[in-house]
Amino acid sequence: GGGPASGISIASSGTLVLDNSTVAHNDGAPGIGWLTSPGSPPVVTVRNSIIANNGSGSRNCDEWLQFNYQGKNISSDATCGTSAALLIADPMLAGLADNGGPTATEAFSPQSPALNAGVNCSVADDQRYVARGTSCDIGAFEFTDFTVVTLTIDANSFAGGANGAA
Repeated sequence: GGGPASGISIASSGTLVLDNSTVAHNDGAPGIGWLTSPGSPPVVTVRNSIIANNGSGSRNCDEWLQFNYQGKNISSDATCGTSAALLIADPMLAGLADNGGPTATEAFSPQSPALNAGVNCSVADDQRYVARGTSCDIGAFEFTDFTVVTLTIDANSFAGGANGAA
């Protein structure tokens, strides 16, 4: 992409609401930018969303945008401002891929700070139409790939008290 934004361009005096959304890996200009300059800067409300790894040199947001942060959000850099509701961290996105559902999504690893970190979640399903849990994930993707492992220990086995080795 190029111009005012490589992901989302917003007109003067415009508004944008990102609710459990992911704006990531858009190259060129910032991920979210102001389309035109005459008039007042756009207002961007961000709720339980990820803005990460956008623009040349990791520039997620145009500095002129006005942000209203709600819930818990993650940005990979500080170009989107600062707020108690904005965590500056690597969301550990896996890249755009077919993770099921009608469109490609940006999945993340189970070590991501996005996992079960949403606050006051109001979106019932993710972008793939997968139901969100009680503690929703931040972004457009709800992580569901937990592996359950059942271990059976023989009743006659010995467990070392000092190190737990069997």
